[in-house]
Amino acid sequence: MKTLSQRLSRFFLVLFVAQLCALGVGLLLSYLMYQSRIVRDAANWARLDPLVTEELIAFTVQDNRAARDFLVYELVLRNQLSHASVQTPEQMRRTISTGEWSKACNPELQSKETVCERSSGALAAFVPLEHGGKRIAYFVKETLRSKVVSAHFSEFSKYLLLTLVACGLFNLVGVYFYFRTTIDQELKRVFQLLSEIRSPSFASFSLPFETKEFAMMQDVLKESANAIEQTKLEKAQSAADNEKARVAFQVAHDIKSPLAALEVALHETTKLPEQERVLIRSAVHRIRDIASALLRDARERHPQTLPSITGNVDPVDLGVLTEALVSEKRLEYRAQSDVKIETSGISEAAFGVFAKVDAPGLKRVLSNLINNAVEALESGGLIEVSVEGEATEARIRVKDTGRGMPADLVRIVGLAAIRGSKPGGHGLGLMDAAHRVKEWGGRLFIEPAPVKGTEVTIFLPRAESPPWFVPSLKIDRGMTIAVVDDDDSIHAIWRKRFTDLNESAGTNVSLVHFRGPSEFELLRKRATGPINLYLVDYEFISSQENGLDFIERFGISSASKLITSHFEESSVVARCRALGVGMIPKGMAGFIRLRAEDSSPPKVVLIDDDILVRTAWKLSLSRQGVALETYASPADFEMNHARYPRSVRLYIDFELGTGKTGADFATEYAQKGFSEIYLTTGHTTEALSANAHVKGVVGKMPPTISSPI
Repeated sequence: MKTLSQRLSRFFLVLFVAQLCALGVGLLLSYLMYQSRIVRDAANWARLDPLVTEELIAFTVQDNRAARDFLVYELVLRNQLSHASVQTPEQMRRTISTGEWSKACNPELQSKETVCERSSGALAAFVPLEHGGKRIAYFVKETLRSKVVSAHFSEFSKYLLLTLVACGLFNLVGVYFYFRTTIDQELKRVFQLLSEIRSPSFASFSLPFETKEFAMMQDVLKESANAIEQTKLEKAQSAADNEKARVAFQVAHDIKSPLAALEVALHETTKLPEQERVLIRSAVHRIRDIASALLRDARERHPQTLPSITGNVDPVDLGVLTEALVSEKRLEYRAQSDVKIETSGISEAAFGVFAKVDAPGLKRVLSNLINNAVEALESGGLIEVSVEGEATEARIRVKDTGRGMPADLVRIVGLAAIRGSKPGGHGLGLMDAAHRVKEWGGRLFIEPAPVKGTEVTIFLPRAESPPWFVPSLKIDRGMTIAVVDDDDSIHAIWRKRFTDLNESAGTNVSLVHFRGPSEFELLRKRATGPINLYLVDYEFISSQENGLDFIERFGISSASKLITSHFEESSVVARCRALGVGMIPKGMAGFIRLRAEDSSPPKVVLIDDDILVRTAWKLSLSRQGVALETYASPADFEMNHARYPRSVRLYIDFELGTGKTGADFATEYAQKGFSEIYLTTGHTTEALSANAHVKGVVGKMPPTISSPI
């Protein structure tokens, strides 16, 4: 199959060759006709009128030269000759012998007129004059050849013009018939193809195109039609998947609340027989696995709207992350009934443990470690994944009861070569895990378990909790707390938590329960006194209003905490920041620390991003009997500033790494009514410029009773 350019090139090449041939034939015929006309006219020009011939013969015989010369002169003028004369045969021979004539010029051999050509191009006619059967003389007349040629050039031009016109007509006729027989047929096939594009059988429809471009166009149209049809099917499937994802996410969300209640109850089952405790624990794990699988599938099908555990910039909750991963791994290995995977991801030890890591990368690292542990279990066994937090470090431990590492295994991973415990293994997964952990500023250790197996520990720098996170609830004696949630299991969690707190610390906290905004409006007056703290759910099934709408409508943001599983959604985080409302992950409601304190406000508040400075101040001031509360950032303080009296002594670090100085925040807090504001700095106090709202500048050392606090 040839392309259109190839077919056109071939056609015009053939047309060009045919045109050259036709033009050559036309020119040849024109030239021959032109030459024959010249010869014919030259012969006619050479002839003399018989009367003139007789007069010349008579004057020559009579030797009347005067009359003969006069007649010759008259012939020169009449015929526009360049020269004419009467020559005897001897004179004619001498003229011919000069060499100026063509070799074929020999008038003596001719019985009639002879036309000869000089080397200069002039023509001469030799007319024999005979008397009494004897040739007595020759009449010789000459003219320029150009005169003869120019006399007939116009006729040659006509022949040439006719030839060119014929060639042009030949081109037009050839192009017309070519397009009529070739291109026109292809275009008709194109229109036929376009008319069939909406047909259901278009995919199998085909036309015999002879031009490559048109055949390619047919293929492209078929591919486009198939792509459009495929897109329609994918959109329909996507809509169905999105609906399934939405339903799955809602179901998983609803499961989280009773699951949190079961987690709390699970810690109170120590008096039950072992068999019953195992049964309850397995049921709780199974429910958590189902919820995690539903959430994972929903996120994969609808990632643009459903929250996901990601974050290579924001701090990641390690407890939530490991809990979700372990649930996935349980489902992966559920066919191996002798393999048990346990976790303490959602526990009091894992509560509030954050690290700045790439969440998907950390999940891959932990997934590889669990896979290695499963392969190391020779005939079943236990794999434990735990999360713990210390002052500056977070620790994730993966421990198994397998066959353990070989004796020559490098204890600290990260060297050039490391070999795993499985046969033929090269430790590449461990090397990758060690490198990833090192990139996050941590380290990875491998060591034998105390009894049997292997223990892999990942140490990561502990990050400050995000501003929205509520690490603990300060509970004053005699305060009234409202729980606004449409889930009975959450009410049960808070009821048990505060009942235990009242019994252990004598806080005498009163709980008021509401199942939604509408019930709150109807029954809020039943509270015995003012409500000091609101624990509000984010989603209410029976209401179009969410928890943040509820908090904003009643103006209770300074006394509210949002209890939700939507804590990872950026829109929820942004609105909580704008309202100054902290959040507690719903699954962690049973583990948040409750701090029973006196109702009297603290004397000192410190805002400093250095955890060592905050720890030193707490130890020093607690020994002095001075109440102190600390915050890692101004954003954390702003979420709780409404509960402090404006006379509280407020210490602000001058360099907080936020783009604004402590003096800038001092001005803002002074505008909110705070009057006792001090700056802390590691530099000399004289280096800081004066600020009208700052009462003093002190160093980083904790103040003492004798210091001006």
